[in-house]
Amino acid sequence: MNIQQLLNDLEAGCTYRTARGESIFDKELFIVKSALIFSLKSEGIDDEQSTKLKAEFDRHIPKILGVGHSLYSCIQFGDGKKGKAAIEALERQLLGSTLTEMEGASRTYGKGPFTGSNG
Repeated sequence: MNIQQLLNDLEAGCTYRTARGESIFDKELFIVKSALIFSLKSEGIDDEQSTKLKAEFDRHIPKILGVGHSLYSCIQFGDGKKGKAAIEALERQLLGSTLTEMEGASRTYGKGPFTGSNG
């Protein structure tokens, strides 16, 4: 999957519909996820490949967030107070969905940390 498609899919995943049918884009979530995806994709690649990957992100991020935004601004945001709050909210959301799935499995199978029985 190319970076443009990846970021377009990420944008779609950060866009929600209200009860009135209005479309709302969660810019902070997109910024945090963009930085995280870059971090994951850049693991284990050499400096030349990392530079090319960064250039791809920098080419497409402004198309979604607007002029003046870049991968660097996304990473900077993640290091700030609002970014850390967005990361914590994402972690709670992911942890909550994981716990809900685990609770459902423990009810289904009668075992696990949510039933008081491990065996």
